[in-house]
Amino acid sequence: MTTEAPLARVLVLSDPQIGLYRAVFERGLANSERLVAQGHDALELPEIVGHERERVLFGEAIDAANELRPDCVVVCGDMIQHWDSDEELGLVREIAGRLDPAIPIHWVPGNHDVAPDTFRPTPEALARYRESFGPDRYSTEHGRLRLVVINSTSIDRPELVLAERAANLEFLEAELAAADRLDQVPIVCSHHPWFLDEHHPAASLALAPEQRQTLREIAQTGNLQTLLAGHIHGNALDSMDGLQQITTTAVGLAPRADPSGYRMLKVFPDRVEHEARSLPSGVGLQDEAKRLWAARSLTVE
Repeated sequence: MTTEAPLARVLVLSDPQIGLYRAVFERGLANSERLVAQGHDALELPEIVGHERERVLFGEAIDAANELRPDCVVVCGDMIQHWDSDEELGLVREIAGRLDPAIPIHWVPGNHDVAPDTFRPTPEALARYRESFGPDRYSTEHGRLRLVVINSTSIDRPELVLAERAANLEFLEAELAAADRLDQVPIVCSHHPWFLDEHHPAASLALAPEQRQTLREIAQTGNLQTLLAGHIHGNALDSMDGLQQITTTAVGLAPRADPSGYRMLKVFPDRVEHEARSLPSGVGLQDEAKRLWAARSLTVE
Protein backbone atom coordinates (compact mmCIF):
# COMPACT_ATOMS: atom_id res chain seq x y z
CA MET A 1 0.00 0.00 0.00
CA THR A 2 1.30 3.46 -0.90
CA THR A 3 0.60 6.61 1.02
CA GLU A 4 0.07 9.73 -1.04
CA ALA A 5 2.32 12.57 0.07
CA PRO A 6 0.84 16.08 0.15
CA LEU A 7 2.28 18.84 -1.96
CA ALA A 8 2.66 20.91 1.19
CA ARG A 9 1.64 21.09 4.83
CA VAL A 10 0.50 24.50 6.10
CA LEU A 11 -0.19 25.55 9.68
CA VAL A 12 -2.88 28.25 9.65
CA LEU A 13 -3.22 30.84 12.42
CA SER A 14 -5.44 33.90 12.63
CA ASP A 15 -6.06 36.85 14.92
CA PRO A 16 -3.37 36.67 17.59
CA GLN A 17 -4.59 40.27 18.06
CA ILE A 18 -2.26 41.35 20.84
CA GLY A 19 -4.15 43.99 22.82
CA LEU A 20 -7.69 42.73 22.22
CA TYR A 21 -8.10 41.20 25.67
CA ARG A 22 -7.30 44.51 27.32
CA ALA A 23 -9.48 46.50 24.89
CA VAL A 24 -12.46 44.21 25.50
CA PHE A 25 -11.94 44.39 29.26
CA GLU A 26 -11.84 48.19 29.19
CA ARG A 27 -15.08 48.36 27.19
CA GLY A 28 -16.74 45.90 29.58
CA LEU A 29 -15.51 47.84 32.59
CA ALA A 30 -16.99 51.05 31.18
CA ASN A 31 -20.32 49.27 30.70
CA SER A 32 -20.16 47.96 34.25
CA GLU A 33 -19.56 51.45 35.62
CA ARG A 34 -22.58 52.75 33.70
CA LEU A 35 -24.72 49.96 35.16
CA VAL A 36 -23.60 50.82 38.69
CA ALA A 37 -24.41 54.49 38.07
CA GLN A 38 -27.94 53.39 37.14
CA GLY A 39 -28.31 51.44 40.37
CA HIS A 40 -27.55 47.96 38.99
CA ASP A 41 -24.98 45.44 40.16
CA ALA A 42 -21.48 45.62 38.70
CA LEU A 43 -20.44 43.05 36.13
CA GLU A 44 -18.08 40.34 37.32
CA LEU A 45 -15.01 40.71 35.14
CA PRO A 46 -11.50 39.26 35.37
CA GLU A 47 -8.81 41.89 35.72
CA ILE A 48 -6.89 42.33 32.45
CA VAL A 49 -3.79 44.47 32.87
CA GLY A 50 -1.26 43.44 30.25
CA HIS A 51 -1.00 40.94 27.42
CA GLU A 52 -0.20 37.77 29.33
CA ARG A 53 -3.07 35.69 27.93
CA GLU A 54 -2.18 36.59 24.35
CA ARG A 55 1.50 35.99 25.06
CA VAL A 56 0.69 32.47 26.26
CA LEU A 57 -1.71 31.63 23.42
CA PHE A 58 0.44 32.95 20.59
CA GLY A 59 3.44 31.27 22.18
CA GLU A 60 1.60 27.95 22.20
CA ALA A 61 0.75 28.39 18.51
CA ILE A 62 4.42 28.96 17.66
CA ASP A 63 5.36 25.95 19.81
CA ALA A 64 2.89 23.86 17.81
CA ALA A 65 4.51 24.97 14.57
CA ASN A 66 7.97 24.08 15.83
CA GLU A 67 6.72 20.64 16.84
CA LEU A 68 4.65 19.87 13.72
CA ARG A 69 7.24 21.18 11.23
CA PRO A 70 4.90 22.43 8.49
CA ASP A 71 6.27 23.76 5.21
CA CYS A 72 5.10 27.19 6.30
CA VAL A 73 2.91 29.13 8.73
CA VAL A 74 0.20 31.51 7.52
CA VAL A 75 -1.24 34.13 9.89
CA CYS A 76 -4.57 35.35 8.50
CA GLY A 77 -4.49 38.87 9.87
CA ASP A 78 -5.12 41.00 12.95
CA MET A 79 -1.74 40.45 14.49
CA ILE A 80 -2.33 43.49 16.73
CA GLN A 81 -5.35 45.36 18.07
CA HIS A 82 -4.04 48.89 17.49
CA TRP A 83 -2.34 49.55 14.15
CA ASP A 84 0.16 52.05 15.63
CA SER A 85 1.08 50.27 18.88
CA ASP A 86 4.81 49.71 19.24
CA GLU A 87 4.15 47.62 22.35
CA GLU A 88 1.81 45.21 20.58
CA LEU A 89 4.04 44.99 17.51
CA GLY A 90 7.05 44.31 19.69
CA LEU A 91 5.32 41.39 21.38
CA VAL A 92 4.28 39.90 18.04
CA ARG A 93 7.89 40.08 16.86
CA GLU A 94 9.18 38.62 20.11
CA ILE A 95 6.89 35.60 20.06
CA ALA A 96 7.08 34.97 16.31
CA GLY A 97 10.85 35.14 16.68
CA ARG A 98 10.68 31.82 18.52
CA LEU A 99 9.63 30.08 15.29
CA ASP A 100 12.37 27.91 13.83
CA PRO A 101 13.98 30.00 11.06
CA ALA A 102 13.67 27.01 8.74
CA ILE A 103 9.86 27.44 8.80
CA PRO A 104 8.69 30.49 6.79
CA ILE A 105 5.91 32.62 8.26
CA HIS A 106 3.57 34.50 5.93
CA TRP A 107 1.63 37.49 7.28
CA VAL A 108 -1.80 38.49 5.97
CA PRO A 109 -3.06 42.03 6.71
CA GLY A 110 -6.14 42.32 8.92
CA ASN A 111 -8.44 45.28 9.45
CA HIS A 112 -6.90 46.12 12.84
CA ASP A 113 -3.44 46.09 11.26
CA VAL A 114 -4.18 48.63 8.52
CA ALA A 115 -7.29 50.62 9.47
CA PRO A 116 -7.18 53.17 12.34
CA ASP A 117 -10.99 53.04 12.61
CA THR A 118 -10.80 49.21 12.12
CA PHE A 119 -12.77 49.53 8.87
CA ARG A 120 -11.07 51.86 6.36
CA PRO A 121 -7.34 51.55 5.58
CA THR A 122 -5.32 54.75 5.37
CA PRO A 123 -2.08 55.46 3.50
CA GLU A 124 -0.30 56.01 6.81
CA ALA A 125 -1.46 52.73 8.30
CA LEU A 126 -0.62 50.80 5.13
CA ALA A 127 2.86 52.29 5.11
CA ARG A 128 3.42 51.27 8.73
CA TYR A 129 2.15 47.75 8.03
CA ARG A 130 4.49 47.34 5.08
CA GLU A 131 7.42 48.54 7.16
CA SER A 132 6.52 46.17 10.01
CA PHE A 133 5.32 43.02 8.22
CA GLY A 134 6.27 43.41 4.56
CA PRO A 135 4.01 43.62 1.50
CA ASP A 136 0.26 43.50 2.05
CA ARG A 137 -0.29 41.62 -1.22
CA TYR A 138 2.16 39.02 -2.51
CA SER A 139 2.53 35.41 -3.52
CA THR A 140 4.92 32.72 -2.38
CA GLU A 141 5.61 29.20 -3.63
CA HIS A 142 6.07 25.95 -1.76
CA GLY A 143 6.66 23.37 -4.45
CA ARG A 144 3.49 23.28 -6.57
CA LEU A 145 1.55 25.22 -3.93
CA ARG A 146 1.13 28.92 -4.69
CA LEU A 147 -0.07 30.98 -1.72
CA VAL A 148 -1.63 34.29 -2.79
CA VAL A 149 -2.02 36.91 -0.04
CA ILE A 150 -4.42 39.81 -0.57
CA ASN A 151 -5.46 42.80 1.53
CA SER A 152 -9.18 42.17 1.94
CA THR A 153 -9.62 45.32 4.05
CA SER A 154 -8.48 47.47 1.13
CA ILE A 155 -11.02 45.64 -1.04
CA ASP A 156 -13.88 45.83 1.45
CA ARG A 157 -13.60 49.48 2.50
CA PRO A 158 -11.32 51.31 0.04
CA GLU A 159 -12.73 54.82 0.47
CA LEU A 160 -9.44 56.36 1.63
CA VAL A 161 -7.16 54.24 -0.58
CA LEU A 162 -9.14 53.81 -3.80
CA ALA A 163 -6.21 52.64 -5.93
CA GLU A 164 -5.51 49.80 -3.48
CA ARG A 165 -8.76 48.00 -4.26
CA ALA A 166 -8.04 47.90 -7.98
CA ALA A 167 -4.42 46.88 -7.35
CA ASN A 168 -5.50 43.95 -5.17
CA LEU A 169 -8.07 42.72 -7.67
CA GLU A 170 -5.65 42.96 -10.60
CA PHE A 171 -2.98 41.21 -8.55
CA LEU A 172 -5.31 38.36 -7.62
CA GLU A 173 -6.41 37.87 -11.22
CA ALA A 174 -2.80 37.82 -12.45
CA GLU A 175 -1.66 35.40 -9.73
CA LEU A 176 -4.41 32.89 -10.45
CA ALA A 177 -3.57 33.05 -14.15
CA ALA A 178 0.11 32.44 -13.33
CA ALA A 179 -0.76 29.45 -11.15
CA ASP A 180 -2.80 27.94 -13.98
CA ARG A 181 -0.01 28.53 -16.50
CA LEU A 182 2.59 26.92 -14.20
CA ASP A 183 0.36 23.98 -13.19
CA GLN A 184 0.37 25.11 -9.55
CA VAL A 185 -2.31 24.71 -6.89
CA PRO A 186 -3.38 28.19 -5.76
CA ILE A 187 -4.66 28.98 -2.28
CA VAL A 188 -5.73 32.54 -1.49
CA CYS A 189 -5.16 33.96 2.00
CA SER A 190 -7.60 36.67 3.07
CA HIS A 191 -8.37 38.15 6.46
CA HIS A 192 -12.08 38.55 5.78
CA PRO A 193 -14.25 35.59 4.81
CA TRP A 194 -15.71 36.41 1.43
CA PHE A 195 -19.06 34.85 2.36
CA LEU A 196 -20.73 33.20 5.36
CA ASP A 197 -24.00 31.39 5.87
CA GLU A 198 -26.68 33.98 6.54
CA HIS A 199 -27.53 32.26 9.83
CA HIS A 200 -23.97 32.35 11.12
CA PRO A 201 -23.72 34.64 14.19
CA ALA A 202 -20.84 36.50 12.53
CA ALA A 203 -22.45 36.74 9.08
CA SER A 204 -22.17 40.54 9.12
CA LEU A 205 -18.35 40.26 9.21
CA ALA A 206 -18.09 38.79 5.71
CA LEU A 207 -17.26 41.06 2.79
CA ALA A 208 -19.89 43.39 1.42
CA PRO A 209 -22.00 41.84 -1.39
CA GLU A 210 -20.51 44.04 -4.14
CA GLN A 211 -16.93 43.11 -3.23
CA ARG A 212 -17.85 39.47 -2.73
CA GLN A 213 -19.36 39.20 -6.19
CA THR A 214 -16.30 40.67 -7.85
CA LEU A 215 -13.99 38.26 -6.04
CA ARG A 216 -16.21 35.28 -6.84
CA GLU A 217 -16.03 36.11 -10.53
CA ILE A 218 -12.23 36.33 -10.39
CA ALA A 219 -12.10 33.05 -8.45
CA GLN A 220 -14.27 31.24 -10.99
CA THR A 221 -12.27 32.52 -13.94
CA GLY A 222 -9.01 31.60 -12.21
CA ASN A 223 -10.24 28.15 -11.08
CA LEU A 224 -9.58 28.95 -7.43
CA GLN A 225 -10.77 26.13 -5.19
CA THR A 226 -9.48 27.04 -1.71
CA LEU A 227 -9.63 30.22 0.35
CA LEU A 228 -8.19 30.69 3.85
CA ALA A 229 -9.70 33.34 6.14
CA GLY A 230 -9.99 34.49 9.76
CA HIS A 231 -11.59 37.62 11.24
CA ILE A 232 -14.65 36.02 12.90
CA HIS A 233 -12.75 34.49 15.87
CA GLY A 234 -14.33 31.10 15.23
CA ASN A 235 -14.12 28.16 12.85
CA ALA A 236 -16.34 27.96 9.77
CA LEU A 237 -16.48 25.95 6.55
CA ASP A 238 -18.39 27.36 3.60
CA SER A 239 -18.50 26.71 -0.12
CA MET A 240 -19.88 28.57 -3.10
CA ASP A 241 -19.48 28.06 -6.85
CA GLY A 242 -16.82 25.39 -6.32
CA LEU A 243 -14.80 27.54 -3.89
CA GLN A 244 -14.10 26.05 -0.46
CA GLN A 245 -13.62 28.69 2.22
CA ILE A 246 -11.81 27.56 5.38
CA THR A 247 -12.10 30.07 8.22
CA THR A 248 -9.92 29.49 11.28
CA THR A 249 -10.62 30.56 14.86
CA ALA A 250 -8.53 33.12 16.69
CA VAL A 251 -5.22 32.37 18.33
CA GLY A 252 -6.10 35.14 20.79
CA LEU A 253 -9.45 35.91 22.38
CA ALA A 254 -12.06 33.44 21.09
CA PRO A 255 -15.57 34.25 22.34
CA ARG A 256 -17.55 31.93 20.05
CA ALA A 257 -18.14 28.17 19.99
CA ASP A 258 -14.50 27.33 19.23
CA PRO A 259 -11.66 27.95 21.68
CA SER A 260 -8.39 29.60 20.70
CA GLY A 261 -6.65 27.35 18.21
CA TYR A 262 -5.12 26.77 14.79
CA ARG A 263 -5.59 24.57 11.74
CA MET A 264 -3.35 22.05 9.97
CA LEU A 265 -3.69 21.84 6.20
CA LYS A 266 -2.47 19.15 3.84
CA VAL A 267 -2.54 20.30 0.23
CA PHE A 268 -2.92 17.67 -2.50
CA PRO A 269 -3.22 18.26 -6.26
CA ASP A 270 -6.98 17.62 -6.19
CA ARG A 271 -8.03 18.53 -2.64
CA VAL A 272 -7.16 20.07 0.70
CA GLU A 273 -7.43 18.11 3.94
CA HIS A 274 -7.54 20.06 7.18
CA GLU A 275 -8.03 19.68 10.91
CA ALA A 276 -8.90 22.35 13.47
CA ARG A 277 -7.03 22.00 16.76
CA SER A 278 -7.33 23.84 20.07
CA LEU A 279 -4.38 25.41 21.85
CA PRO A 280 -3.52 23.92 25.27
CA SER A 281 -4.72 27.04 27.12
CA GLY A 282 -7.59 27.74 24.74
CA VAL A 283 -10.28 25.61 26.36
CA GLY A 284 -9.51 26.93 29.84
CA LEU A 285 -9.76 30.55 28.70
CA GLN A 286 -12.88 30.22 26.59
CA ASP A 287 -15.52 30.80 29.29
CA GLU A 288 -13.65 33.89 30.42
CA ALA A 289 -13.42 35.11 26.81
CA LYS A 290 -17.17 34.68 26.37
CA ARG A 291 -17.86 36.59 29.59
CA LEU A 292 -15.58 39.44 28.58
CA TRP A 293 -17.13 39.64 25.11
CA ALA A 294 -20.66 39.67 26.54
CA ALA A 295 -19.72 42.57 28.84
CA ARG A 296 -18.09 44.41 25.96
CA SER A 297 -21.13 43.95 23.71
CA LEU A 298 -23.72 44.89 26.34
CA THR A 299 -25.83 47.88 25.34
CA VAL A 300 -25.93 50.30 28.25
CA GLU A 301 -27.48 53.75 27.80
